[in-house]
Amino acid sequence: MPSSANRRPEVWRRLVAALCLGYAVALGAYLGLRLVRADWPPVLGLIGYLGPFLFLPLLVLAPLAALSRSRVALAGVLLILGLFAVQYGELLVPPLGPGPQAAGLPFVVMTYNLGPGRALPEQVVADISEAGADIVAVQELTPAGSRALREGLAAAYPYMALDARAADCGLLSRFPILSVERFRPNGTGRTALHTVVDVRGAAMQVIILHPEPPGLRLAGPWPLPTGAYSHRIDLELADAARLAGELAGPVLVVGDLNAGDLSRGYASMVSVLRDAFREAGWGFGLTFPFGLVVGGVRVPGPLVRIDYVFHSAHLHALEARVGCGSSDHCYVLARLVPVARPAH
Repeated sequence: MPSSANRRPEVWRRLVAALCLGYAVALGAYLGLRLVRADWPPVLGLIGYLGPFLFLPLLVLAPLAALSRSRVALAGVLLILGLFAVQYGELLVPPLGPGPQAAGLPFVVMTYNLGPGRALPEQVVADISEAGADIVAVQELTPAGSRALREGLAAAYPYMALDARAADCGLLSRFPILSVERFRPNGTGRTALHTVVDVRGAAMQVIILHPEPPGLRLAGPWPLPTGAYSHRIDLELADAARLAGELAGPVLVVGDLNAGDLSRGYASMVSVLRDAFREAGWGFGLTFPFGLVVGGVRVPGPLVRIDYVFHSAHLHALEARVGCGSSDHCYVLARLVPVARPAH
């Protein structure tokens, strides 16, 4: 009979193989089946916000698989790497091949949650002025913030929709704003804006969204989040995506969506529109929280991606980046250009 000492390496190999393969299967099942069930349990709703951090166990599993020399463990690691490449690979390599033919001049879009509990109005005015975008969507607009934006940026942005009493979303534009309509996606939650902006003679539909954040299930003395109730956000974003898909001509959907890039709401958006950062950005595009201090200790961040610029196929993203200023949200900037033949 083999001694206990001889059995230990085999038990070790089997344990590592089970860990690697089990995690790969669980991860693949989540990524593949997360859109099947309409209302996820809170723990799976929370996973939708983890983004690239969902793959962190790979940093431990890969060395263990190599040390164990188990083919099953190595196959599990390769499967996890493949899932990562499918989900995030394009964000870590430069765009390949030429873009579509431009049919006009580029313009820059910015979305910025002003973070009134963290940033002073004059600070976010400076952030927006420094960014120099042509169209700026803002969220968490307050009366004080609205006044500051009007007073500090009127010369740069002669066209504004900043009624903080009607909606906490607003718009600043170098181009004429032709119309402003307020609506509630799915008939619930915060008021969104549907505006039409005349961008060099082309009527561009601009939708600004800011759903209420998900309810969190908390546990422990800290307390730590153990679940997220995001079903309402998913429904609101699905309704906004439906509206965007029905509009003619170039469309932008921007804002703080309070939804991660693994969520059902995000999937609804990219089924109709294109994610400018995924198209032309580099890195993971994390935007929140920035500058968070807990117990006197500054938390490394941002940690999640919830602020986005989406666009229709009438436009192409030349560049996209995240910038962090005075707010607890980082802003997103995207340089877009009209294209000659929209791809479908």
